[in-house]
Parts: sequence; C-alpha cells; structure tokens
Amino acid sequence: ARSTITCIYYFLPLLLTWNAGPIGRQPLQMPSEESTLGDAARAAQRLGVQGVHQLVDSICGRHGLSPKQQRHRLIEQWLLGTTAMPPQAPPVLVEAEAARLVRLSSSHFQLDEVKFRGQLEDVAPKVGFAIGQLFHLVPAQHACLERLICLARPRHQRNEADLPKDLREDVNTRCVMLLRRIFTNKTGGPYDMKCRAFYVLFRIASSEDIKEAYRNNIDELCDIWKFYAYMDSFQKLGVPQDFNRFVRCSKDGLVRSLWRSHQVDPNMVQLIAALCLDFGVHDSRIWASILSCLQRLQKLDFLRDVLVAVHMDLVLSLPHDPSLVAIMGELFSAPLGVLENWHQRRQEETSRMVAWLPILPRLLRQSPFVASINVPSLACRLLAAACELPAGLSQEARTQLMLTMFPQKNDADLWCGDLQEARKPQLTRDLGGFSTASSDEQRDTATNVELFMQRLAVLALEVALCCPNRTQVHDLVQKEIAEQRPQLIIILIPYCGMGPRIILFEGILQHQLVVQAKALLNKDIFEEFVNYSVATGNIEQLLEAALLHNQLLDARWLLLQYAQHHQLASIEQLVASPKLPAGCSSHEEPETTRLLVALVRLQTSAATMDAYAMLSAHLCGPAGA
Repeated sequence: ARSTITCIYYFLPLLLTWNAGPIGRQPLQMPSEESTLGDAARAAQRLGVQGVHQLVDSICGRHGLSPKQQRHRLIEQWLLGTTAMPPQAPPVLVEAEAARLVRLSSSHFQLDEVKFRGQLEDVAPKVGFAIGQLFHLVPAQHACLERLICLARPRHQRNEADLPKDLREDVNTRCVMLLRRIFTNKTGGPYDMKCRAFYVLFRIASSEDIKEAYRNNIDELCDIWKFYAYMDSFQKLGVPQDFNRFVRCSKDGLVRSLWRSHQVDPNMVQLIAALCLDFGVHDSRIWASILSCLQRLQKLDFLRDVLVAVHMDLVLSLPHDPSLVAIMGELFSAPLGVLENWHQRRQEETSRMVAWLPILPRLLRQSPFVASINVPSLACRLLAAACELPAGLSQEARTQLMLTMFPQKNDADLWCGDLQEARKPQLTRDLGGFSTASSDEQRDTATNVELFMQRLAVLALEVALCCPNRTQVHDLVQKEIAEQRPQLIIILIPYCGMGPRIILFEGILQHQLVVQAKALLNKDIFEEFVNYSVATGNIEQLLEAALLHNQLLDARWLLLQYAQHHQLASIEQLVASPKLPAGCSSHEEPETTRLLVALVRLQTSAATMDAYAMLSAHLCGPAGA
C-alpha cells in the first residue's frame, strides 16, 4: 500500500499535465496491459488533487494506515531532494516521466530558475533577487517541487468539523509542518531543503495563512528565506559561511572580499551581483566591474535581469562614476551591434542580446546616466535597422530574430514596450496599401516585413524620446524620420507627444501623404492633423483628397472650419469666384491669398474640376445657406 501511495503521488504531476483528450468517468488506476497512460491521465484530471487525496484515504483505510502520516512521510522525504522513481512503478509511467524531464530540459522551456506564481508574486520583491536567480533548478528538481506542491495541498477545509488533531490536514496543519522543517537545526543542515520548504509553503498557502501559522511578521520570514538561499548557494559553490556571521556582517565588506577572491568564477560573480542587489551595495566601481565581468563571461540572460533589477531601485542611489557610466553606455549599445549584424551573429551566444532591446527605453528612462549616453545615436541606428534590416534577411533569419527579440510571453513583459503594448491593435492591423504582393505567400511575407519594421521603428522612437534634450529629439524626428524616412511618418505619429507629432504632421504635408494618413490614422489623430492644417493654412492637400474622392461634405466642413479659424468674411464667395491677385505668393501672403491659390488650382485641374463645381453649388446653394 505504501508503494502504491508513493507511486500515485510521484507521477501525479505527470498525469495532471498529460494531454489525454476528453475526460471520462473511469476510475484512476496505474497503467497496465489493460489500461493506457491516457486512461490514467484522464482519470487523474477528472479527480484533481483533492480527488486523489480521497483515493489515498480509502487505500489507507483498507490497510490500517494514517493518510496524514503517509503524506507527511513523503513530504519530508521529497523535501530532502530528488529521489529515484518508485521501484515497482509501471514501465509506461517511467518512460513518460523520463520523456517529460527531457522536454523540460529543452530550449523551449525556460526553467533555469524558479518562476514566481500565485502567492509568490506578492512576496517575491521581499525575498529578493536571490530566490529568482540563485535557486537554480534542473528538470528533476523542478519535477520534485511539482510533486511536493500537489502532495502538500491541504486535504481539509480550515477548521473542518469533527476532525481530531491527529487526522486534520488543513492549511494551518500544512503550514506548521513545513515551518517546523524549515526551522529544524536553524543554524546548520541542508539549506536546499529549507528553501524547498519555503517555496512549497508560499505556493499552497496565502500570506494570511502563513502569518497565522508563523505567529510573527511575514517580512521576517521572507528575510530568513533570503538568507537561507544565500547559505545554500555558498555551500554549493564551496564557499561555506557561518549563518549568524553572514546575517550580521557588513555586506559591502563581504562583497569586496568575495570579489577579490572569486571574480574569475562565473557562478560566484553571479552570486556577488545578487548580493549587491539584495543588500543594497552602493559601490559604483564594484558595480562597474561586476557588469563588465558578466558581459565578458557571456552571462547575458542573467546580466539583462541584473540591469532591470538595478534600474528598478538601486541605480538612483549609486554615486556617479566614469567607469559605471562607460559600462552602462556599452551595455545599452551592444544589442544594437548584434541586431545590425544578425545575419552573421544569429547562431552565436551573443544573439540573445537582441532580447534586451525592448527593455532599453525603460532602462534609459530610469537611468541617471542618460545625459552621458548618446541616446540619439542609439535611436538612429534602430531607425536604420527598421528600414534596412527586415527586407535584407531571409524569412528564416527574420522569423528567428522576431521570436528572439519579441517573444510572445516572457518575464520582462512589464518592462517591454509601453507604447507598443498600449497600441498593439495598431501594430497588428491589416497593412492595406503598404503591401503590394501578388500572392498569398508573398503577401504574408510582405506583411511580416512591414510589421517587423513597425515594431523596430516604434522602439527607435521610444528610445529617442528618452533623450533629456528636447531640441535633439525634435531634430532627430525632423531629419531622420520626417525628411529621410517618410515611410515611417504615419506609423510613428500615434506614439508621439505634441512636439514631435507636429513635426510629423508637417512631414505628411511635405511628402503628400494625406490620403494614406486618412486611411491609416485613427479618427482622433487625423482630426488633430486636420486642425493643425487649418491652423497653419495648409488645407490644399486635404481639400484635394476630399474632392478626388467626391467627399463634398468633408470638403465643405473643411472650408467652413478654415473660414471660422481665420475669420474670413465670405467663404462662399471665395469658392464661387476664386481670383488670384497679381504677384501674390501662397507661402508669404495672408491666409485668404493662400486659400485662393489652392482654390484656383483645384477649380482648373482636370482631376478635381467637376467635384469643385459640385462643391461650389453645394456650398453656395440652398444646402450651403
């Protein structure tokens, strides 16, 4: 019976996550010649964890065993670490579990560290950087945690009636049991076991439940978890520490001592970086050395997470130091070098640096060193990449770049692309006139190129707007976008503030993009453009577009708005008999003359002549009255 119970709980995560198709009503039984893995998975998924607990209760009842003792026995056994598969486990389950571990270790599953879920999301900031980055898991350890979480789920509701204490397995009982394991032999023992117990505790119970069982401040419990995590890391790296001394020592002094002795050890460098974050080490030169060393050691994913963590809190309290400013500027620029040479570097380890680019705007906005970084240069390089890179890559290389740079879901979502996230529907809309492909496949390829260009261009604008010098921002928008890259004007207008937006409005007029603007901009932004054109006296293109599409009501409204804004006495008379005074210039003369220049051209143009006559009749006739 004990072996059966062990086998049930050992393979429960496998069965609960197995894709077994529709759930039937068959009872749970271990796979054999008469049953399949799918049958067992469907039954386990129908029962759920509570149903499996009930099944184990019935097995224990038939064999005179205590269900609570059996579950606690397994919890204590598995808290010590990964264990071998049950000796009498069905071969089909053994093979399926082995395949699952292989799948967990593949590149498609990012399980290098514990990801906070459920109640852990609330305590993660209090626990610190150590738990998320130093509590590394191989697939077998991850699977062990899954078993523990299923096994430790409370069997009974809180204070369930008529249950004696020796049978009760509510959330308080589980919390007390796990806390006792955590604080057994407080200053020594297996710290990895204590960390596993902490993780399970915060997965199965709320902060309120834990506080009630602990009978003390939960922040204190989080601090203890953080210290245990570091003690575990020190032990694994062969740098043993005394717990009490570690708790009381100056972390600045400890970091300097560790750095002098272990700066060539990649794992110790990561541990030192985490120590600096979690205990607020404000030595800028140490930070510059750590960041430079992580880059040299190619610990790029870890380095990205460190940069994010530093800019969330610590960076504002770091003293200004040239070496730190220099490495920050180098780290902000390095992903662009990888992007620009993607066709050469996409198979290298450094290719992962392009995943940093979506977080670059937030890092720049948080950085006190931004005035010392050439932000316009970064933005110009991104704009150049947006216009040149997508079309120059093969479809395979472009797809790989997009998936690396803009993954569908990752732990940096909160830091990625404020502007892009806010306007995601615009970035994924039908591109309409932008695509000129002649077949479905070509159209898909063109759409992908345009979409990727849009995302890079928006990212470039986000970076540019981080520049503290507004004059430089406006110059960049004017020269690099409005003048040199008109294909980006309409894409970027929704993401601009008023200053850059006015520059791009001028770009629409300069490059005669009114028709595209009306088709692709949303109603509110296009109305802003119309109001700007009216205020500056540049309505000729808008009026022409309305006449070409026989939109007489729009043309009439535009003229009336122009007359009202510029206080023209009789717009009807001007439209009916537009006469241009001799020697006038539409660029220098007052608004009336500028309007007359436009009206004369539209009245005499073969393309708009008929529509203009209808507009004049509509404006001056009974409807106009």
